[in-house]
Amino acid sequence: MITHYLAQGLNTDGLMDWIAQNLVPVAVIGIGLVAVAAAAKSDIAKIVSMIVCVLVALVVVGIGLIPGAPQGVAEWAGGLLTGGG
Repeated sequence: MITHYLAQGLNTDGLMDWIAQNLVPVAVIGIGLVAVAAAAKSDIAKIVSMIVCVLVALVVVGIGLIPGAPQGVAEWAGGLLTGGG
């Protein structure tokens, strides 16, 4: 007789919490250190482009980690395209 167990009750809440509490701050610190190193070389264009890309990436990560955020962003973007009606 073969018994099958279904993976019930599993979710990604623990992983999302770990990413939000550990991975994101470490990544921001690392990016800050790279920005400081680039500033020492007076490479302002590289610093500005890196900061803009980091801000966009953090917004995307935030949208992924906040429950209900994707729907809110989709409604906002749809409102931009349809005139808010």
